[in-house]
Amino acid sequence: MAAQELEEREKYDVITAIQVNHYLSEAERKSAVRKCCQALKAGGIFFSFENVAPDSEEGKQIVLKRWQRYQIANGKSPEEASGHNKRYGTEYFPMTVEGHLDMMRSCGFRSVELIWMSYMQAGFMGIKG
Repeated sequence: MAAQELEEREKYDVITAIQVNHYLSEAERKSAVRKCCQALKAGGIFFSFENVAPDSEEGKQIVLKRWQRYQIANGKSPEEASGHNKRYGTEYFPMTVEGHLDMMRSCGFRSVELIWMSYMQAGFMGIKG
């Protein structure tokens, strides 16, 4: 068996990244997604589900207030909910939907799609060329 054939057999058909990349800096995230693309077989699929950022500061403030109300309604104290929201941009780093799609394209995926979105989370699919 040729080395190239063996190398392709050792690659993956599907890779998933579920709620992990938003904890990485932009450079770290791009490196991780690029490595996922490289680890896929040709035609392999990468699925990523992440927190996403609104497109504007006004939108960000609206969704963070809604998220805070949701947390309080589900048992967190106002202080806990406020503390969680303060982590936005300091301990976790959501990207816009378009930012995700652009990054996946730049990492080598020939086709990228938004496959699901709800509130401040979205699912993305990339197909390796």
